Amino acid sequence: MKFEYVTYISADSSKVWNALVEPAVVREYYLCPLTEIEPKIDGRISYGEGMIRGKITGFKEGETLAHTFSFDQNSEPETLVTYRLKAIGEITELTLTHEGFAEGSKTYGDVTGGWPTILSQLKTYLETGKKLPWPKPQQ
Repeated sequence: MKFEYVTYISADSSKVWNALVEPAVVREYYLCPLTEIEPKIDGRISYGEGMIRGKITGFKEGETLAHTFSFDQNSEPETLVTYRLKAIGEITELTLTHEGFAEGSKTYGDVTGGWPTILSQLKTYLETGKKLPWPKPQQ
């Protein structure tokens, strides 16, 4: 099973790339902060304290970032996340592929809801400098 999402961002590809690999920028749109990144093949990557961890399997600066993905709180096998950037004039096509899920995977259910939120927030942040005004939970 695989999840794929394509979005077009009104920002040059270097700005989008920076938003994928710079912890200070990731903190502005991702659901949890990028706490570690070693930008090389076999480098470590992690988000949040004890949330998501992986190992970089593909790294071509400005074009491709791929890494294994595992939620620390479950025992499901690792999956693979790949970000691909393509410059189209003044915009960037960002394709996210998350694959390698077993049938009935809980992780698959979690990420299919999470990725659209994260990538919408990324697009909004890069285009406007603001975060999406998510409604606050009713008390």
